[in-house]
Amino acid sequence: MLTCTVLRAGEPYRGPQDRYDYLARERLVTSSRRAGEYDAALYHAAWLYWLAPREYAERAEKVLVDRQVLDRARRAGREGPVGVVLAAVEARRVRLDVCLSGRVESQAPVREERITNLIARAEAAQARSGESDPVVRGALADLYLTLDDIISLSGSPARVKARKQTLRRAVAAAEAVTQSLPNAPGAYRLLTVARARLAELSDDPEEWDLAITACAHALAPDPDDAALCETMWGLHLRAGHWEEAKRWQSRCEKRMR
Repeated sequence: MLTCTVLRAGEPYRGPQDRYDYLARERLVTSSRRAGEYDAALYHAAWLYWLAPREYAERAEKVLVDRQVLDRARRAGREGPVGVVLAAVEARRVRLDVCLSGRVESQAPVREERITNLIARAEAAQARSGESDPVVRGALADLYLTLDDIISLSGSPARVKARKQTLRRAVAAAEAVTQSLPNAPGAYRLLTVARARLAELSDDPEEWDLAITACAHALAPDPDDAALCETMWGLHLRAGHWEEAKRWQSRCEKRMR
């Protein structure tokens, strides 16, 4: 039977021997919830959400928005990886609140400060743990991307420099995951988003090529990801690779038939 019990505070969360055994990790999420180990359930759901193929990520997202899991994991008082995951999930909620409020321009500065504080808390938790946990790196990359969303919602052209700095932090965090988990498509999905946004801000052909390379790495272990297929099509269009764009357009259209 699979278990992922944390014996003492600070011990790493145990997962499958094969880190790419996504089904086994999905079972760990279920068994942890049944055992009342909500911090472990949240950790492994986050692993799947930020690192696994799309089908596993979509199922894991339900755990990340489950109020019972979040509240009980928070009460467990874990700092380390779960603390970083909780910060990333909260930042996502803050972003959603801004978008749903209808007062984007007035709300964005306040929410930006809130997310900046969440990032500081997450970075401090990561520093205290002294670990290079892929879930922590993935959650940090997502936090930086969420902050970039909020900065861009302010609508100020003067914030381009701040966005670039934030996106470079997202790139660094995502790349750290790809180095430790080179066959995890989710890490490359995060990297693709960060690279594509940087390319859009700078309109640098080299940046578009880096985004395309990241997307290709994401697709290699997850070729059935329709969203990545469409992303690749769009990236080639933006890069001015017309023939490649046509090929990816054809591939996407075939999938929809």
